[in-house]
Amino acid sequence: MATEKKIPVILDCDTGGDDAMAMALAIASEKLQVLGVTTVAGNVPLDKVVRNTRNTLSCTDPAVPYAVGAAKPQARALIDSGRPGHVLFEAYDQVENAPDERDAVTFMADLIRQSPDPVTLIPLAPLTNIAALLRQYPELKSNIAQMVIMGGSFTGGNATGYAEFNIYVDPEAAAEVFSAGIPLVMCGEEVCLQSRVGRPQIEALTALGNDQAKAFAEELELGLREGESIIFDAVTVAWLERPEMFESRPAEVYIECADQKRLGQTVVDFYAAQPNAVVPLNMDRQGFGQMMVDLFAGYSRK
Repeated sequence: MATEKKIPVILDCDTGGDDAMAMALAIASEKLQVLGVTTVAGNVPLDKVVRNTRNTLSCTDPAVPYAVGAAKPQARALIDSGRPGHVLFEAYDQVENAPDERDAVTFMADLIRQSPDPVTLIPLAPLTNIAALLRQYPELKSNIAQMVIMGGSFTGGNATGYAEFNIYVDPEAAAEVFSAGIPLVMCGEEVCLQSRVGRPQIEALTALGNDQAKAFAEELELGLREGESIIFDAVTVAWLERPEMFESRPAEVYIECADQKRLGQTVVDFYAAQPNAVVPLNMDRQGFGQMMVDLFAGYSRK
């Protein structure tokens, strides 16, 4: 039987623990081919993002190239999460794994141009790099299959009462991306809050015995809050890996940039005649945890 062709993907990250998990799952997936990873300032400043990305790839697959992107939003000062964040996977911190010499936008453009199949973008951070890519290389839109974005909300925000953090940090970039005419999946706060894993999944990862599973089990242990850890960014990979786990609806999503009180709000109209996005509403939580363990088992076979 012929092997199913993999989906080529590029992940754009402001790497913390949940971005790292998304990278690890995408690399482990039999359905996805990770062409590369790009970095952008977001939850933490760019230097720490780059370091965390390097360490994550050194742990999971040092052959995956990565490139450095924007240190701030396109028209604003950077608003980071305000949380210090720790260095990920410090055991890999001295591994020589330098970034590509190209900037993130040029790097993505080259990968998209060279790909024989349309590329899926997985933005997990403020959309500064992605907006710049679409603005500078509009001719490449035809070779972008879709964007599966972690960001936005239809019920309220976590940066303000209206806006989710990734969109709030660079709302102008988000407005460009959401109006670009490329098929888009918005994995917002509502569905991402369902990406909770706890002690059973951590124990299952540890039991796998491979270095990657043990390293990520330790990271999840550090991230436990009230007995569980939430892995927001990994929901995007789950959408591609096991779409049957999701309930979703089409919607028109507009990014508020004018009203300062509602800045960065993703205004979601589920009744619009011309939707520009698919919005996952619910996810099989148990299935998500099992998918994570199943994919990490693949590292034992590498």
